[in-house]
Amino acid sequence: MATCRAGQNTTFPFLATVRSLVAVVVSVLAVAVVVMVIVFVNRPVEMDLQSYGYVQTQQWWWIYDNTTSVYSPAGEVPMLIIVDALNPSGRGQIQCNISIIRVIDNPNASFTEMVQFLWYQPETNVIFDLQPHSSH
Repeated sequence: MATCRAGQNTTFPFLATVRSLVAVVVSVLAVAVVVMVIVFVNRPVEMDLQSYGYVQTQQWWWIYDNTTSVYSPAGEVPMLIIVDALNPSGRGQIQCNISIIRVIDNPNASFTEMVQFLWYQPETNVIFDLQPHSSH
């Protein structure tokens, strides 16, 4: 059998063309995979922080006087403010810094009649880290 040089002097000259075509297809696929990996790694970080809270009190906000049927505002109500934070994405760590706490009354489902009761700035900021796929 003669030497095979780019399909010359062979019994199957089309094999050189098929081999070149397969090499081109494999090269294009390899480049496409590399580009897809680069795009996936360099995409912007998609982090989602969900936080909500509630107020828990040890005494009533309104005091009922037994002698009269009138409610009067309580002079002082100690509050425990609880904030739940979730980091469902696995893309990164979130650093949380709570510097202002607002207590807001939302009487109905819309935000139009929302009333702010209290605006409080803690003496020291509440700082905590939220690891990926965690809550605090």
